[in-house]
Amino acid sequence: MFDVELKELLESWGFGHWFQYFTDEEITIKRLNYITEDDLTYIFRDSKLGEKIEFRYHLTEWKKKFGLEKLVITTPYVAADLDAEDFGQAQSSTSSSISKIVWQSNKVVMDLDLILNEHPTGHYVKRAVSDGNPVNDATRKIIIEAIVNFIIKHKVKPTRSDFEKISSEIEEKFNDDKKIYYNNVGTRAAGRLYDKYHNTVKKLKKCGELFDSSTNKKDSHNVTFINEEASDAREWLKVNSEPWSEVYEMWRKTYTLRRDDILNANGQETAICYVLSQWPQFSNFLGYGLVDMDFKALYPESTSLIFKWQSFKEKILPILNTKLTDSVDINYLEQINAQAEGSDQLLALLLHVLLRSLGKRKARDKVFTKSIKDSQLSFMIQGVRHSDVENEIQLLRTTLYNRGESMHPIIVAEGFDLSCSKVYMLYNDIKYALPSFLSVFDICFKMFHVLHLKYPSDCSEFWLFVQKYFYEINLDDDMVSPSILCLISDLR
Repeated sequence: MFDVELKELLESWGFGHWFQYFTDEEITIKRLNYITEDDLTYIFRDSKLGEKIEFRYHLTEWKKKFGLEKLVITTPYVAADLDAEDFGQAQSSTSSSISKIVWQSNKVVMDLDLILNEHPTGHYVKRAVSDGNPVNDATRKIIIEAIVNFIIKHKVKPTRSDFEKISSEIEEKFNDDKKIYYNNVGTRAAGRLYDKYHNTVKKLKKCGELFDSSTNKKDSHNVTFINEEASDAREWLKVNSEPWSEVYEMWRKTYTLRRDDILNANGQETAICYVLSQWPQFSNFLGYGLVDMDFKALYPESTSLIFKWQSFKEKILPILNTKLTDSVDINYLEQINAQAEGSDQLLALLLHVLLRSLGKRKARDKVFTKSIKDSQLSFMIQGVRHSDVENEIQLLRTTLYNRGESMHPIIVAEGFDLSCSKVYMLYNDIKYALPSFLSVFDICFKMFHVLHLKYPSDCSEFWLFVQKYFYEINLDDDMVSPSILCLISDLR
């Protein structure tokens, strides 16, 4: 049976080309819930590592959205028989024929596997080593960060003996020199792990936040630590654009800093351009994943256009049948009813007819007349050739300038007609080409909110309807027209 929901989901992730493989292997949308790390390794066995990393990110985010369990990486070892009196004494155990060392420090189980599993990029170290790659500075940095984060989070006060033990485990597990991490030379101790931990503690103590058990400050040391992490991550992003898995992690850590920059820009074109120059990963061809990440942080409870589109389509067609009178619009409707290629694009354009904002608009002491055509052109530009698209964009930019408005995120379709067009989202020098129109539609909407941009006046009612109906986002300053309220009521 053709799994439409799975096809649309994979397309929304940019993995529509994998649909046939998933169908052949009988991987349904329900069975996506049960995919493990080992399954992903098998599925992407002939693919580049980057493709697997990107798919894992989308799969994990999808599971979180629906309250499902996280992606299973390994089966964790639980030291249930470890007694508190064994503090400071290393114990050897085995799990799945892998030698492990666990101990307790301050009644907290210290186990390298669990520590890496708890860290967002810890799995990267395991995978790199299992693929036969030696530990390098990048993986060492992750190992050290994971251990220090664990120690701070669980309020462990490690002894030199603890550093010796965990460094020995690193040497045994990853065949890396333990003296890199901890080296006790006489009365003086050193090593990257030891230094990182004590430098972090020194900074936290300076703020008076470390190991504070009072109610009003019990979590404040985490905030300080996170702020330091965010600053470090921002500096990393200024000079790095790969590996993409680490870009995602650094991007997540810097959300608050980036949001402050964007809000300070207040949608002003020059200021937004500066913000984009400070966060260059927006312009990467994979940057749509970062936009999606920021949008989810901004509106964690929002619903999805892609998941609601099919049911919307079934409800809107009878309404359009009774409302349309223009011959061009009726022709569009006939193509949609015939399920022709490009029907989603046509349906989005017809939505402007129902949400028309006829009337006058005043800008720079001039009066402009609004029209359905203006609304559609402000949403999507179409051209047979790239040069045609550039001309249309320049014309729109000039029109907006004369009104005192700036260019906004817009959908572009290049091709003879909508059935054979290449579709992408364009904003300044940011171009996101995705495999389906709905994916481009989705990321275009999210771009407005992530960059705190105003909807263009010509199609503000259209975008406000999309916001309220598909994403169920209600903001205090929304000015909802009767046409929006009536249409939402008719679609119930």
